[in-house]
Amino acid sequence: MTNLSLQPLHTRFLGFDRLFDELDRALANTSSTVSSMGFPPFNLYKEKDGYSIELALAGYKKNDIYVKHDKKSGTLTIGSDGGDGPSTADRELLKGGIAARAFDRVFTVADNLVVKSAEMADGLLVVRLETVEREEDKPLLIPVM
Repeated sequence: MTNLSLQPLHTRFLGFDRLFDELDRALANTSSTVSSMGFPPFNLYKEKDGYSIELALAGYKKNDIYVKHDKKSGTLTIGSDGGDGPSTADRELLKGGIAARAFDRVFTVADNLVVKSAEMADGLLVVRLETVEREEDKPLLIPVM
């Protein structure tokens, strides 16, 4: 496989460093890395005012899950440290098929997206992202002197 470098493009497109870093990281991923990123499964929806991410988290409790939006790096991390696993105080676990393992699912989000809510119900975590219009995104009229 040939390694593709985006380095020459850095000199033509100024201020897009984070985009090129993300593309470099995506190109460097191998198939083994991609297969390990498959948990938990999720659905991604485009909505009129933003996006929503729905993750299948059967077996997890609300307390076991965290949602972290790091605006500086432009990442949304949804994860768990694994929790306590299934309760076995008064019973013996014969087969454990419901996941209770640690995970981190990382999404790269645009600067104009903010987390509106995160709700857990019926084994599904739904994280809603809202598109906001920032003052710095509005066109700036420069007076000619």
